[in-house]
Amino acid sequence: MVMTYNIAIIVCYFGQFPEHFPLFILSCNANPTVDFYIITDQFVKDVKNVYFITMPFLKFKENVQKCFDFEITLDKAYKICDYRPAFGVIFSDLLQRYDFWGHCDIDEIFGDIRGYIDYNILNTNDKIYQNGHLTLYRNVDRINRAYCLQGGPDYHRIFTTRVNCVFDEGEGIQKIFDANNISTYKDFHCADISRKYHQFRLCAYLPKSKDQEKFQGQIYYYENNKIYRAYAVDSHIETEEYIYIHFSGRTPRLFIDKNANIFFITNTGLYPKIAGTVTLNDMQRYNSYNFSKEMHALGLYYWKKWNRRFNKYVLHK
Repeated sequence: MVMTYNIAIIVCYFGQFPEHFPLFILSCNANPTVDFYIITDQFVKDVKNVYFITMPFLKFKENVQKCFDFEITLDKAYKICDYRPAFGVIFSDLLQRYDFWGHCDIDEIFGDIRGYIDYNILNTNDKIYQNGHLTLYRNVDRINRAYCLQGGPDYHRIFTTRVNCVFDEGEGIQKIFDANNISTYKDFHCADISRKYHQFRLCAYLPKSKDQEKFQGQIYYYENNKIYRAYAVDSHIETEEYIYIHFSGRTPRLFIDKNANIFFITNTGLYPKIAGTVTLNDMQRYNSYNFSKEMHALGLYYWKKWNRRFNKYVLHK
């Protein structure tokens, strides 16, 4: 009998939840062998394998401060992302019975997590993935404290600056893991949607995004507790599955019931879908190309990009 590794995923979110949040929870519930803990200042009842821990942001900051012998900087909720590699220490009491712990965003919908992160991957790697929107770590002391190692960004500097340093991603904690030869599973199966476009397209770093120009259309959807992309090639429609879709900061509206378990995922919202079918008309209706909207999205993308850099490197905030 093959053993099962217990997994806990932690979300820290302060402020009002976005409109699509019930569908995020639905997708978590569809992965019953993974436990989710959401630390928030909102009052929400536990739902199956999703557990809510309610506290004000200042209390959360106090709890994080207790884990370090120097004064940390944690003035805004977004800065929590830099502390994610230390969650194994910060939430050690909560995580005692788990073999792996991780973190994720809520601007995403999960598919079949165990279908991609299986026993063999967990058995042979200490870290799974290197993007902040989903990463897992083996729950042992040497991995939980790996953020203290040399070979990458200095955690003391990161935890004392107001600047958001994306310590939870590839240019942060992953550099430390690589420098210290700590095994990481880097194959990536996420439908990570690019911020550069109005139309939903995969980010350029994903291998499957390279051939998207030949598609007559494409669309993303949730069905049978899984995430799919359907795309048209010549006269036929093909599909491929992903572990989850990450829509990168967008806040889609709901045009479906909050308990729906079949729906299209688009740049404007979540829409009803007929089970078992996807058509070119669906692609044109929900994910069509519009030149003016694409130019607006591209301009907004670069404005935000350079604004972040100005704030980070010039204003140091």
